[in-house]
Amino acid sequence: MASIVEAFDSTMKEAFTGIKIFLWAIPVCFAYTAGTWGKAFLIPILTVLLIGFAVQLANNVIVKTSVIVPGINLIKIAIVGIMSLLCMAPYAIAGGLIYWLLSLIKIPSAVWNTTYDIVIALFAISFPLTACIIYMRRLNILEIFNMKKYFTGFWEVFLSASFLLVKLALWSIIVIGFIYYLFSMFVGFSNWFWYYILSSVFIFYLILSANYLAQISEEIYTFPEKEEAKKKEQAAMSKLGK
Repeated sequence: MASIVEAFDSTMKEAFTGIKIFLWAIPVCFAYTAGTWGKAFLIPILTVLLIGFAVQLANNVIVKTSVIVPGINLIKIAIVGIMSLLCMAPYAIAGGLIYWLLSLIKIPSAVWNTTYDIVIALFAISFPLTACIIYMRRLNILEIFNMKKYFTGFWEVFLSASFLLVKLALWSIIVIGFIYYLFSMFVGFSNWFWYYILSSVFIFYLILSANYLAQISEEIYTFPEKEEAKKKEQAAMSKLGK
């Protein structure tokens, strides 16, 4: 079963992970503090890079490279980010349409209606996320069009990703709440250091989430892929026998 603790152990205990977090937090901090035009320029570029960073990290976990957390290889990470967005785009559109249709249903109770909205939002997010989880295995964009493989993992991705978001939300209340308390007592918030700390926490969560998603990908797809490879090998042997 995917574990946040395992994600922490395999990434945060790796050499130079702390330095990489602080380096990646710099552009995120700039995006936080930039003006309107700065945000318009930085946020799209940063989105591509951070998605590429997360997917490359997850792929490193899956293929078991010696270094899991990527460095500052921006060209490679940007390519992975662009390809990841292309993989997710058609499924994001489908998920968005489904969310819009389901959101037309309204529940009289405000509490249950809010719960319903959260569930269908997570359901919609699972569409592009499943495509991303398939892509991160081999970084092969053609695999996302394997509908059998896609729907094999969709429901488990929906459940596991929802569980992950709940855990991260609870952690955020504790971690960011504690940091907020310290800054309110000693430093204040009208300074760049507050945004830099928030940016570092964001990168930390991104690393844990990418590792967690890689674990989900392994749990869902490792056995079916082995079975498929075995069948192909048997079919090839049968053809050779004939």
